[in-house]
Amino acid sequence: AAWKVVLRETFDDATAAMTRCSGDLPRVGPLPKSSFFQSGCPVYTTWEHGPQLSLVWKEDGSYDWSEVDGYLRKLAALDPDARIQCKFFFDAPGWWAKKHPSHMVHVRQADGTTKPTRQVSFASKPFWAEAEKAARDLVRYCSRHPEGWRFVGVLYSSGFCEWFPHWGAGYSDYSPVFRA
Repeated sequence: AAWKVVLRETFDDATAAMTRCSGDLPRVGPLPKSSFFQSGCPVYTTWEHGPQLSLVWKEDGSYDWSEVDGYLRKLAALDPDARIQCKFFFDAPGWWAKKHPSHMVHVRQADGTTKPTRQVSFASKPFWAEAEKAARDLVRYCSRHPEGWRFVGVLYSSGFCEWFPHWGAGYSDYSPVFRA
């Protein structure tokens, strides 16, 4: 049997997305030669981080998904067949970081002291339990939304450069929770 390659890449590369998009969703300019769009499956990706946990997670434990509502409604107006893959950046709201300073990544300084950052430690069980609840709430929200059928996936990210990397030399986590 002969096989046909429909997509040569999983998703459009960032250069093609930047050429095609103004801000986050509107398509502008020519389509890449190999893409979901050319194959008849218009999958848009939220720009940069998309919704950020730090912006949607309220101190009362609720979540504000109005940004996702905006993405879904904008897609409906732009392209009747459009789908969305939503990037979701797990970062801590300022109020959470203030309550849990030992759960924020601490980097070692030249003098041997440590300094907290705005990044949550991968060792923070309370934060990641809350992040999981938020992720589940996002999916529930989209499944109930009138345009929620457009939501086809979510890319979760976090960390120093959003890809869950190893911190590297000089950037190791010295937070109390990580050391414990």
